[in-house]
Amino acid sequence: MKPFEYMKLSVRFNALESEVYPYFLGSFIRGNFGIYLKKALCPFGLRKDCDGCIIHKKCFYGEIFEPEKQESTSGKDIPHPFVLDIIDSQSSQEQKSSHLSFNMILFGPALKNVEFFILVFSLMSKNGIGKNRVKCREVIVEDERGRLVYSSIEQKIVHMPQPLRFQFGTQEPCRKVKIQYRSPVRLKREGQWVGTPDFETLIRASLRRVLLLQQFYGSTDGYSSGEIIETCAPIKNISSDVQWVKQLRYSNRKNTRMNLGGIVGTQVFEGNILPIHLDLLKFVSIFHLGKSSSFGQGKITIEIEEGN
Repeated sequence: MKPFEYMKLSVRFNALESEVYPYFLGSFIRGNFGIYLKKALCPFGLRKDCDGCIIHKKCFYGEIFEPEKQESTSGKDIPHPFVLDIIDSQSSQEQKSSHLSFNMILFGPALKNVEFFILVFSLMSKNGIGKNRVKCREVIVEDERGRLVYSSIEQKIVHMPQPLRFQFGTQEPCRKVKIQYRSPVRLKREGQWVGTPDFETLIRASLRRVLLLQQFYGSTDGYSSGEIIETCAPIKNISSDVQWVKQLRYSNRKNTRMNLGGIVGTQVFEGNILPIHLDLLKFVSIFHLGKSSSFGQGKITIEIEEGN
C-alpha cells in the first residue's frame, strides 16, 4: 500500500486570564474551530445552512466539516480530513487553566490549505474562545519536531511544515503488544457497542479505518481483508483493564445531544502478532480508531513488549 500523507500541528493558546474549560475539550475545540472557520470563509454567514448552498461543492468549510455533502454519490461515512489529538485531558469535571494546548492531524484536502487552519487559530486567539470569549495573549503553532510555524505576536508564518508519510510494511512480528485507550474508543460489533474488544474486533476496526481514509484521501489499492481477519483468532487478550466512560455533547448545528462515550484503559494481547497487524495498529495510533475521531475520541497508543 502506498504511503499515506498527513501533517501534525501542535497548537497552544496562552490566555490572558484563567478560564474554566469544559471537561470535554475535544468538543469545545472542535466547536470553536468550526464557528471561526465558517465565519472566515462563508459569504452567507453562520445562519446559512450548507444544505442547498450553491457553492457547497467548492467550499473548504464543506470539505472539512461536511465532506458527505461534497460527494454526490457518497453517504454518511465519509471521514473528516482531520482529527484532534488531546492526550490525557479526559476528565469528569471542568478544568481551570491559563493555557490550552492540543494537536491536530491533517490529511486529504486539509493538507492543501494549512494556512486556513492557522488563520482560524489566529482569529480564535484574537476574538476569544468559549462562552466568555476569553482572548489569548498568544497562540503558537509548531510542527511535529517542535519548530515554530506561526506566532500571533509575529503575525506571520515563519516555517511551513511539510507533509509526513505513514509508510506501510515497516513493522517486525512480535509476541505481545499493549494497547492503551487514551481517549474514549467507540467500537461497534454486529450493531452493539463493544466494552472489551478482542483482537479480531480491534483489527477489523483498524482495517476499516485504514481503508476508509485511503479510499477518500489516499491510494485506491488495499489489503485482502478476509486473509487478515483469519490470522487474528489465535491472538488472545491476556490482560484487560478497561472501562466505559460517558461523554455527552450538545450540537448547536444539529440541535441535538450526542453521547460520545467509549472505552478507556489498557489491554495486552499475546500470540503470533504479524507485521500487518502492527501496521494497522500503528496507523490508527496516529489517525484514531472508531467513531467521533474529529472530536479527539479513539486515541490509542501501542507498546511492543517483546519480539520473536
